[in-house]
Amino acid sequence: LKNYWAYRNMIDEGVNICCGTDLPLDTANIPLSIYFAVGRMFPDGKPEAGFNKEQALSIAEVLRAWTIGGQYVNFDDQRLG
Repeated sequence: LKNYWAYRNMIDEGVNICCGTDLPLDTANIPLSIYFAVGRMFPDGKPEAGFNKEQALSIAEVLRAWTIGGQYVNFDDQRLG
């Protein structure tokens, strides 16, 4: 599980990431999804130290992934995002 949710590695390597929902494996709740990416822990606050905390993103990075990141992967980032 060392590379699970390895967002930081991807961004550091120049990968344009996007966020979205992937039900039933993830949540459709956008604020909760941001919480996962920034806090690296589940809604119950576990694990307390976070999960692979070195892979955490800033709120700004997550918002970029939720907005222009999604448009980038759809080749529409110049018009939308």
